[in-house]
Amino acid sequence: PLALAADASGGATGNWFAAPTGIVRNANTNRGDTNRGDTNRPDIDLASTYNSSLALAIICTPARQDPTFISNIPGFSGQSKSAFAKKSTMSSTLNTELRDSTFLITLNRPKSYNAINNELRSALIETLKQANVDDNVRAIVITGAGDKAFCSGQDLEETSRYGIDDVAAWLTAAHAMYRAVRALDKPAVAAFNGVAAGAGFQIGLCCDMRVGYPEMKIGQPEIKAGLASIVGTTLMTMHVGIGHNIELSLSGDLISGQRAYDIGLLNRLAPRESVLDTAVDVATELAQRGPTAMRLTKQRLRSLTDEAFESALPVAIETQKQAYASGEPQAAMQRFLQRRKK
Repeated sequence: PLALAADASGGATGNWFAAPTGIVRNANTNRGDTNRGDTNRPDIDLASTYNSSLALAIICTPARQDPTFISNIPGFSGQSKSAFAKKSTMSSTLNTELRDSTFLITLNRPKSYNAINNELRSALIETLKQANVDDNVRAIVITGAGDKAFCSGQDLEETSRYGIDDVAAWLTAAHAMYRAVRALDKPAVAAFNGVAAGAGFQIGLCCDMRVGYPEMKIGQPEIKAGLASIVGTTLMTMHVGIGHNIELSLSGDLISGQRAYDIGLLNRLAPRESVLDTAVDVATELAQRGPTAMRLTKQRLRSLTDEAFESALPVAIETQKQAYASGEPQAAMQRFLQRRKK
């Protein structure tokens, strides 16, 4: 399998399905010290060069829908499912665990650097849906399995099969995952345990807070793959100033966790081995706030950015069709896949 890592390894494979999800209770939580500081197919693939090697990630794009509530996502019910926290499931794509009232979701494709494929995307959406209506869950942490990547981006073996006629469905289908993160009524924290590129970077940007470590690599290398940077650029406007946004969008470079923290993309820095525990601490603290006040405040925050978030989809579809018509993304992807065969 191929997937993007910080050192530019490759993507993987999978099929779209709704996986069962659940939580494993675990009261044995060790927490480290913190350095606290200020409908049908997957989303986009892209290839990009990083440190003289070709890396692959994805563009995450939202779809048009009524704002604010997670119940608007297809299949999301709004009914309480407190029994959810009493179940336990582990799959080849997603693991879950309940630490007190903080729900830990682990993207579980470490051999593929946790690249997003259809199966993982579907499982993540369903898991977020269930957690959002479970009274036992007060906060959510998303992290990646292994020590290489939080999420390297889109699964290349899937996206390499797509062409210009697939762009609209491809980008529109990706909406559900990003909207599912944004629409959570409970605080969501990204624990960047490794590289966060493309889809991984943008999942984190959809969370409320992000924890990383100084040496990690983070960013959106879309433009290096011949693709316009649309959704990532839009999401970054919600976190950094226009100068940093322009630099990252036009260069496509991955930056260090330290730099990401300095410019406001990360909320906390921790030693690499303490990132997850720090993120759980942050989420646990936020879980102490009143759930109604939390839900209403998050609803207001979403309303401030929903217009930009939703309007990115039609722009992305049009621009990426133009990109695919040029042949640049396909050529970059084929070069990468051929390199991996050698």
